[in-house]
Amino acid sequence: MNNNLTKTVLLFFLLNTFIQQLHAQCTANTSRFPTGTLNAGTGSAVTIATNSYEGEFAQITGIVSGAKYRFTINNASSIITVRIGSSNGSVLGFGASSVTVTTTSTSDLYVHFNTSTCGTTNVNRITTVQGVPNITSLATSSACPGGTITINGTNFSGVTASNVTIGGTAVAAITSLSATQIVATIGTGTTGVVSVTNTAGTGTSASSFTIN
Repeated sequence: MNNNLTKTVLLFFLLNTFIQQLHAQCTANTSRFPTGTLNAGTGSAVTIATNSYEGEFAQITGIVSGAKYRFTINNASSIITVRIGSSNGSVLGFGASSVTVTTTSTSDLYVHFNTSTCGTTNVNRITTVQGVPNITSLATSSACPGGTITINGTNFSGVTASNVTIGGTAVAAITSLSATQIVATIGTGTTGVVSVTNTAGTGTSASSFTIN
């Protein structure tokens, strides 16, 4: 009986905590900061504000459908809720300190900041948004050491050669870099999946690349 009671109390606590977090951002955040919109960028971290107050929301533009974006707030107990389409739109994701969401359209994202209860707290936070690399295709499926690999995708801005790996081994150099394409020189390594990493996360190829 005691064990069952303990389990019931624990379940209630976890459920209550979940509900609190889910509703932490409510639809009560009506103050937008920055007052204008902010572009999500193409892979490098973008500071939303160095003084975001809990109880505010920010409007993020430049969204790519199917891409991943990581939102952070420099406080472990603060809750982030990301809504889509409007400041009271559908919840795309939420979490404490940081949250990564996958978009379903090009609609603007609205990121809300709050404590673990509804309301506002006059404590300013540093908030950021960063696109997670996403590999959509490889131009070729194989090459020899010293040859090149072309990687197509999104959110590649700012990556370096050490951030691009084939089968776990970093490429020798990046010869061309844009937000949507990486051309890299292949060093010694093994056949395997291709990965591109930044501080927000990692994108991997759907298929392996063969080093001949």
